[in-house]
Amino acid sequence: MQAIELLRNTMEQIENHKVYFTFKLMKLKHIRTQTVNLMRACLSAHQLGLPITTHLMCVMLNVDKRSSGAALSNRLHVLGDKHCLVLKRGGSRGRGAPNEWMVDSVFLEVYNNGE
Repeated sequence: MQAIELLRNTMEQIENHKVYFTFKLMKLKHIRTQTVNLMRACLSAHQLGLPITTHLMCVMLNVDKRSSGAALSNRLHVLGDKHCLVLKRGGSRGRGAPNEWMVDSVFLEVYNNGE
């Protein structure tokens, strides 16, 4: 529980508007509050050196994995299509192996230099 609180505290330090304007600078359209919050959660996991998984994002965002986990997974894939996240491919893809994501260097460059 302390680890989740640390992740949430780190997420709270990431400003909504900075993520929003990073999306704008990357010319993304139809930016929703849920997407900004998901990217903030991804950035907090990235800052702490943790892999980004659907399960971790569900726990951080207080989302029920059974009812909304698939939708959250789809949003992670969409962020990957828009060069915000990168899907890690490696190791054996055994049954039940979760997808792991990392923040894309393109997003990080715009996020850090877009001030």
